[in-house]
Amino acid sequence: MPPPDPQTVPVLLADFFGNGQPELTCKKGPFQGYDVRLRRPGQETRHIGFSLARNYRVEEPRPTPGTAEIWTFEVQYRYQNAPFGQKSQPLSLTVRG
Repeated sequence: MPPPDPQTVPVLLADFFGNGQPELTCKKGPFQGYDVRLRRPGQETRHIGFSLARNYRVEEPRPTPGTAEIWTFEVQYRYQNAPFGQKSQPLSLTVRG
């Protein structure tokens, strides 16, 4: 079986749970999963997890009550234990405390 196309770009979607915590969705396809990166206001972009499934529940602490922040996510597929292909387009969400 030939390897996947290295020009593959993950398509990232998101929704919120009843408690306001974000959940990311990305089709997994032939990949092992995807790495998840997050940038919060005033912080550098950082790796927050790896998903073996289509959905990834973000377990980051939400902003303080009564405030909101814009969180920006990116994902990249993993294939043969290494990052593979392109990063997704940044996805920004307003997360409320």
